Amino acid sequence: VGFSYEEIEFKSRDGLALAGWFVAPKNGATIILSHSFGANRQVVLPLAQLLEQHGYGLLLYDMRAHGRSQGSLGTWGWLEVNDIFGAVDYLLTRSEVNPRQVGAMGFSLGGQVVLRAAIEDDRIGAAAADGPSVAAVSDHVASQGLSLRKLIFAPWLWLIYNSQVL
Repeated sequence: VGFSYEEIEFKSRDGLALAGWFVAPKNGATIILSHSFGANRQVVLPLAQLLEQHGYGLLLYDMRAHGRSQGSLGTWGWLEVNDIFGAVDYLLTRSEVNPRQVGAMGFSLGGQVVLRAAIEDDRIGAAAADGPSVAAVSDHVASQGLSLRKLIFAPWLWLIYNSQVL
């Protein structure tokens, strides 16, 4: 992958075993990288390589129901936020990690999850999202105006979002 890493496993906040890679920081800061839906930690490798070259510590992981992590159901971010909380919990057990210099970045679904986690967990000192996915039915229906297609799918989306909130 272009850099040395430690193969790790940690628990999501709701108990799933998540697979990942850890790289100790050289500049004091550690960043959690969260991938998009249907992918795994390998899709964030180009960014990880750049960050590692600049001394950042890294935690790349496979979200629940992706890659080598446990889980059989993706929830469009509703439960995946527990994966980020678990990643932070894990990082703070590492002596190499400065607890005041933990950040997170995500792409698409990973971006949405990172933003939601950063709002709820002040241990995440910096957050960035590239193309975060939608998080509520209103994001689908109201974004960029109404269309016949959106109106037709609105009941389906409402059902999906409301059935996934646990």
